[in-house]
Amino acid sequence: MERDDEKIPSEVWQHLIFPFIDGFSLMRGCFYVSKNWSLMVSEMRNCSLIVDKKNVHNRILKRICNHLPIMHVTALDMSYNIFDKNSIETLKNGKNLKLEQLNSLHLVYNNIGLEVLTPLLECNVLNNLTRLNLDSNIVHDGLKYLLECKNLRNLEYLIVKNNAMTNIRKTQIESNNNFPKLTYLDISSNTIGAYGTKLLSDSGILNNLQTLNISYNLLRNGAKYLGRNSTFMENVTHLDLSNNNLKVEGLTQLLKFLKSSKLKILNLSNNNIGNDGISKLIECTHLKSLEKLSLIENDIGAQGVNLLANTPFENLTFLNLNRNPISHNSRNLFQPNNFPKLKEIKLSKEVAIKQASNYESYAFIYSRNKYR
Repeated sequence: MERDDEKIPSEVWQHLIFPFIDGFSLMRGCFYVSKNWSLMVSEMRNCSLIVDKKNVHNRILKRICNHLPIMHVTALDMSYNIFDKNSIETLKNGKNLKLEQLNSLHLVYNNIGLEVLTPLLECNVLNNLTRLNLDSNIVHDGLKYLLECKNLRNLEYLIVKNNAMTNIRKTQIESNNNFPKLTYLDISSNTIGAYGTKLLSDSGILNNLQTLNISYNLLRNGAKYLGRNSTFMENVTHLDLSNNNLKVEGLTQLLKFLKSSKLKILNLSNNNIGNDGISKLIECTHLKSLEKLSLIENDIGAQGVNLLANTPFENLTFLNLNRNPISHNSRNLFQPNNFPKLKEIKLSKEVAIKQASNYESYAFIYSRNKYR
């Protein structure tokens, strides 16, 4: 009887079937089907290897790298495991796990500290990376080492949120402009403060960014360092500055340097900017392309809402004013001629804004949830 793997040409398996199957599943299952399958898988040049949430430590990783048939891996996900210095050596020296073309690496929740981060950043397997996710580790003072790394010049996407990068000390970056292709950076929930923001700006990592999430970092007046990076301020399209206690002073310093007419999404939630902050916001002439604006919990009252409502935001589709002391009469302020594309307004539940017949294009939402 003719076997199923002999009915389908090997080219079909290699190019149309195997690339959509996780490499770990291939290694644990498909290799045992037949020698022919084993040969076809070993000749693949486009394999992703996902071993997340499997409590993999170095002994198991070594077995994967040395005792299973050759795998040419372009994406490696080892999230929720035990990744240490020995794991780095195993990846570098594993004879059957080929990482020369690795372009995506995910190491979420691996308890990675500075002692692991430093040798990892020196590893040549990072040279072709375009995506790196180090979410929820404990690199602490690793920000400086990360910014000085010269092996990440092809990186386009970087996540280092929730890494306990607190109390960044005054220091100098020894080498900069090491991220010429980076367009996405999430460094939220780290409390890097003003000095950490200065490090980011001085390093040149912001230069080509289009998306920056720097929320929950207690920037305060440190926002001025973002503003001083003129290249960043001209190119940014998505900017999340929520929960940074900017106040009016920090917001003013930032907006003074904002030159990007490309900015589409701006999150200023929980920054205590008040009505005066709204005055500064509407004075900025570079917000014409804004599509989504979140101003949750900013102590904005009737005066601030009135200023917003009388400022033309021609491209705004979403406005979040949740958790602000806004009166019932606010529903009469947002006229369609100033907001022709507006589809959603989020307000606190206490503000009984109802959808009226003359606001057919609006969807008024009562919500206590934060803007996501």
